[in-house]
Amino acid sequence: MKQKNKITLPGLNLQLDFFLSESPTEKKTGLILGPGLTHAYSVFTESGNDAQIIIDDNSLVIEERSESTAPIKFMDYFATDFEKESFDFIYTHLAVSTKDRNKILKECSRLLKPEGILCTGELIQKYEKHPPSVTNLWKSSGILPILEDSIEPMYKLYKLEFLNKLDLSNTLFQVYSTYSQVLENEKSKLNDYQWDLLRKDIKKVKHESSMYSKWGARKYIAYKAFIFRKSN
Repeated sequence: MKQKNKITLPGLNLQLDFFLSESPTEKKTGLILGPGLTHAYSVFTESGNDAQIIIDDNSLVIEERSESTAPIKFMDYFATDFEKESFDFIYTHLAVSTKDRNKILKECSRLLKPEGILCTGELIQKYEKHPPSVTNLWKSSGILPILEDSIEPMYKLYKLEFLNKLDLSNTLFQVYSTYSQVLENEKSKLNDYQWDLLRKDIKKVKHESSMYSKWGARKYIAYKAFIFRKSN
């Protein structure tokens, strides 16, 4: 059964539905990478899986622990404390699309059992060349998109074999629009001190939203969900 939209990251709940339809999970051990995915944790555990979440930002760990009973730990995605081959599956939306992509993939491969499944989102760079404004958008977001032709060969270096993919680029517009609107609504609830703390973040998100929805950045960026299996 498809869930109501409770994941607000690129891919939304559509990525979770895709993963569950392609690789049903029951009574397995799973690891979730990144904030904003406590709903995925609930879906996995309700199906009898043993899952946990790691986030590489301690402030986000504290924030999410205050809103969820899920087991959430602070760890770098490329240097976790888990034993080799601890998990049947790893699920994430944006954790891999950074400058640490290679190190994170290496760690995911180490953590997965043979035949284990990785479901990840990737921000796709559609063309080799793009305007400086798009480059600045990526830098300000802390992301590192990848050309789609490079994905399968790169993952294969870490014994991660391609199984399937789904284009969820349309969710980027929904996410940016939602973030911008939510921040605008929350603005009126903030006192002067809170507003000073969040002013830069709010302006940054509104700028990214405008870049994507109004100034044509969507021509250069795509978002796709991928499923890989660890080979023996």
